[in-house]
Amino acid sequence: MNIIIAGGTGLVGSELVRTLSRLDDTKIYILTRSESNEVNPYLQYVNWDDMKELLPINPHIIINLAGATLNKKWTDEYKQEILNSRLHTIDSLYQYVDSLSVKPHTYINASAVGYYPTSQHVKYDEGDVFQSHDFLSGVVSRIEYESDKFSQFDTRVVKTRFGIILDREQGALSEMIKPYKFGVGGKIGSGKQWMSWIHIDDAINALLFLIFNKDVCGPVNVVAPHAERQENFSKTLASVMDKPNMAIVPKPIIKAILGERSQLILEGQSVQPSVLLDKGFKYKYPMLEQALNHLIHIKDYS
Repeated sequence: MNIIIAGGTGLVGSELVRTLSRLDDTKIYILTRSESNEVNPYLQYVNWDDMKELLPINPHIIINLAGATLNKKWTDEYKQEILNSRLHTIDSLYQYVDSLSVKPHTYINASAVGYYPTSQHVKYDEGDVFQSHDFLSGVVSRIEYESDKFSQFDTRVVKTRFGIILDREQGALSEMIKPYKFGVGGKIGSGKQWMSWIHIDDAINALLFLIFNKDVCGPVNVVAPHAERQENFSKTLASVMDKPNMAIVPKPIIKAILGERSQLILEGQSVQPSVLLDKGFKYKYPMLEQALNHLIHIKDYS
């Protein structure tokens, strides 16, 4: 099986590559702009400018995880880069597939639960359809629209909407634990905002599930079954770390520091993984306390 992964060096991509490389008869091609000296007969790095090297391989699956990070200041210029980086990647992959005589049977594109409106009261799943209503939802809607074009090749299109991915080394959790290390963790803003999260192991297993379950297509929420309000998330994190949870960071301070990007922290959605559950996906860490206990006690954060 030949698999092309765009964005294979990021948080999800690197873990996915590590997992896929253990499968028999699987060759992975990572599209990148970085140099790599890794020697692995089942893994090949290909520069985006040299995609012609991929023409003879007949990929079975393409997984697109690429895109500029959201964790930089959202100037008008950088917001355009967030969108353009994703559109350019999709277009390059589309042009590549169009040139192939044998098309891949599956295309998986990553986006985010930012597709759904923020709400403290409503729960969403893949059956809910919305027009774009803010910057993030506009980005998700646009890249999912462009991803649907791969269906013209009779390719199965899966649009994964990731929640907050919890990992012991990278991403949101490594930032969340910092104030708790100094005893100043606690509620952010109202604390009522929802956090739709998922353990990194479950995120990777969900992608494997989607690769091999060929009857799944369209949007798929890659989140744990139980979203948590930020105030409950912080209490659980404090308990697991055996740290106090008494600080309150007012909303105006967060907005003053982060500007428009503060919506990632101050607002949220309660998102259900209805497709994964209906198709029989089994979570290793469905509950937040389970996930945090595993992640935090593997490595000492105290």
